Amino acid sequence: MMKRFLAILLCLMMVCALVACNNNGTPNNGTNGNNNGTNNGGTDNGSTNNGGTTAPGVNGTAARYGLGMTVESTVSPAEDDNDGKAEAGVTCCALALDTEGRIVSVTFDCVEATATYGSNGSNLTMPESFTSKKELGDAYKMKEYSSIGKEWYEQVNALEAYCIGKTVSDVSSMQMKEVDGRQNIPAAAELTSSCTISCDQFITALKKAEANAR
Repeated sequence: MMKRFLAILLCLMMVCALVACNNNGTPNNGTNGNNNGTNNGGTDNGSTNNGGTTAPGVNGTAARYGLGMTVESTVSPAEDDNDGKAEAGVTCCALALDTEGRIVSVTFDCVEATATYGSNGSNLTMPESFTSKKELGDAYKMKEYSSIGKEWYEQVNALEAYCIGKTVSDVSSMQMKEVDGRQNIPAAAELTSSCTISCDQFITALKKAEANAR
């Protein structure tokens, strides 16, 4: 019961953190003004940055907005002198659609965190705050291990730019491939040299955001 409680609590805290982040960068009528950007700020004219990607208006202005999330969690029990561990990852998508269902603006982000606890539930250690991968920026340090020499946020920016002007169905039907044992790598020609991270959680969050769009 303690393990399940910790996993749920950790996930809820991370969801709240991501909602707060995305409220600062929520798509606004097809524009991404400086007062709505996150982290490195926002710019007009469909530019990309750490806060998301926006089109000036695929079909005029945005008509619907949605938020979607996915949660992945694992729990390992405490044994003897080894603490138990609860790990969770939350992927979020903030989405704006025009009247024809095409993507005007989209932002993806992710938070990962770990909590530890003793065998009787004692010595609980949880993060006091959460920093998303986009907020980490270059400090996430994916670039040095990337086959294309790009940081996590740069690859997500490329995925966001790919989505603009397409429907969610178009994006979710994108072909995926396996690379060095990693699944769900985009196979689209536009992303070959710009996004080589697994995109299954982004696609799922995108579909949920569309389902929640109002």
